[in-house]
Amino acid sequence: MQPLIPYQVTPKSTQQLLSECVENAIDKDSNEFAWDSFFRMWFREYGIPCYFLFKRHLGVTNTQYVELLSLLQLHTCANDEKQKKHLLFHTTEHVKATVEEAVSVLLESHETNRKLQTERFAATYADVFASTVAVDVFYCSCAIFLPPGLRVDLEHICADAGYLHSAGRSIFVRNIRKARHKELDDSIEKYLSSMTSSDLPIPFVVYAHEDFSAYDRDSREQINRGIENTKLHCCPKQHSLYGLSC
Repeated sequence: MQPLIPYQVTPKSTQQLLSECVENAIDKDSNEFAWDSFFRMWFREYGIPCYFLFKRHLGVTNTQYVELLSLLQLHTCANDEKQKKHLLFHTTEHVKATVEEAVSVLLESHETNRKLQTERFAATYADVFASTVAVDVFYCSCAIFLPPGLRVDLEHICADAGYLHSAGRSIFVRNIRKARHKELDDSIEKYLSSMTSSDLPIPFVVYAHEDFSAYDRDSREQINRGIENTKLHCCPKQHSLYGLSC
């Protein structure tokens, strides 16, 4: 996991990126806005997707989420300045509803000059979009999606946290009942292709019952109400990614 995740290197301004993402997410034939496409470009390709695993789950406390958001505010700054940037935290569903509502006004206008329209849209909303962080809260973890133009210091966040077990860049987040092998393969391949040859190969370790239980029994009292429940059980004959089951 990378201790320091910088902003995506791009010569374009946040306003230009917003205009590009909105324009590319509007289907030219149906004139409909595709939220999934916008989310992928804005938060994953140009932004910073992060994932945080906690020592305790929601059955014990919810303080870990308050702590995480506070530390993100403390250890996140704009890429062109050292001062902290005030962040707006909202659930991904809330961000989706807000963005779709804002873009709907754009879709009502005539599409003869969509590029100019999206540029004006970006000029109006760039500051808000550049500060809005999408948050997905899970039972023992949390997915954070930072917009373009920011950098976050995960090493300091982990050092200052009391409830955080680990953190890193998010590659693929999906309900296991809806996940597909191809989606996971494509996400991993895309991430690996963005890395330099000096960074490869990288270790791939599954947090599996078979690998860890024999070594963390002494800590069972500390983990049995948190990360113990996130362990995966591997099939006996196929100890690999595709042999996992829940």
